[in-house]
Amino acid sequence: MKSNQPKSVKPSSAAKPITPNRVVAKTTLQQKSRDLAKTSVSRQQPRPSSAIQHKTTSAKGIPKNYQPKQMSNQQVGAKAEKIARSFLKKEGFKVVPGQHNKIHGIDIIAFKNNQPVFTEVKGARDRVRSFSDMKHQVAPTWIRDRYQKLETSTQKTEKQEQAIKQVRHAFGLDPQAALPKADSKKWKGQGVSVNLANNTVRLYDQHGKTVKETRINKD
Repeated sequence: MKSNQPKSVKPSSAAKPITPNRVVAKTTLQQKSRDLAKTSVSRQQPRPSSAIQHKTTSAKGIPKNYQPKQMSNQQVGAKAEKIARSFLKKEGFKVVPGQHNKIHGIDIIAFKNNQPVFTEVKGARDRVRSFSDMKHQVAPTWIRDRYQKLETSTQKTEKQEQAIKQVRHAFGLDPQAALPKADSKKWKGQGVSVNLANNTVRLYDQHGKTVKETRINKD
């Protein structure tokens, strides 16, 4: 007669008891597998374009930490003088060619109504630049002193020689005649300021007062 009692199952000799160290090792191995899978997927994904990188760029695609290269004083002066020449021509002045300021400090020699007008040009790269010294640099004493240095210089170019002839002819002077005194009405000065930050040009009279202001027409 068979017994109804269940048979006892003997533990397999191959099965080993699970210890805490084996659990930790298995968990660590699984975590490394998941990290490796994430890395593989991220490498396959394309990098976002500059239009999507809104955290590091502006709406125009310019990096938020972008700093434009600052112009040197010489570059500001050259650009301001170029703009001033174009501005004076539009105002009806005949601008004499040549860089005169390298010798005597007068930036532009121009003519209007057959009379020479000695122009001081000031340039600025920021909005807060003051042109309070313009009155001094358009005064007859200053102009005459600077122009006399041009005439007595031994480094004059051909264009500067032509400018001297035009000025003396307008003054009614012979080549060897003395220049008019500073208190003469022949010495007429004016100033032009060019602010590259707000794109404005100002014209100053011989007393340093603003007579006109306009915007720069960008090319």
